[in-house]
Amino acid sequence: MPFSVRLDPETTAIIERLARSSGRSRSSVVREAVAHYASVADERTSAYERLKPVIGIF
Repeated sequence: MPFSVRLDPETTAIIERLARSSGRSRSSVVREAVAHYASVADERTSAYERLKPVIGIF
């Protein structure tokens, strides 16, 4: 699904450099970065928030 985002020149240059050095597309680099960010953001969730659905069941 197409998605557009405006980036500053510095960020664009970083993405292009990473894509060139790894032999991947810019889209692939951005997808990997978003996936990594999502996994890190999930780790920041408190233990309470992760266990909230099962609290009080037992």
